[in-house]
Amino acid sequence: MDQPGAPLVGIIMTSSDKASMKPCFQLLDELGIPYEVKIESAARVPNVGQKWVLEAHERGVRAIIVAAGRLANLGGVLAAHTALPVIVAPSSDYTRMRDIAPLPLLRVNESSPSAILADEGSRSAAELAVRIINRSL
Repeated sequence: MDQPGAPLVGIIMTSSDKASMKPCFQLLDELGIPYEVKIESAARVPNVGQKWVLEAHERGVRAIIVAAGRLANLGGVLAAHTALPVIVAPSSDYTRMRDIAPLPLLRVNESSPSAILADEGSRSAAELAVRIINRSL
């Protein structure tokens, strides 16, 4: 059973993704959806993120949003470690890098079920997370 006030959405990102994720935070706040944010350095996210995502369900999380900026493959990496829905929101860092490394989001995520949204789709990520949560309640 969910605890009152427990986070329903988990968001993981690096500190450089904060500006890109602002629309996501705003929508979740407007709708009163409790969420938690895990901010890690790019070097630590894969290892720390794996532990965080493995324990997410126990904390009440029903959907995970991953800001995919400098670590474009993070969504697929984390989706491989959970049965929770994983939503990948490419951030402005990824949008700027994509000319150098085309489509790493799609290539890495082929083996892990996750939803990959449009460039700078953090608000859409929040909307999709809310729909998932509403269906699971």
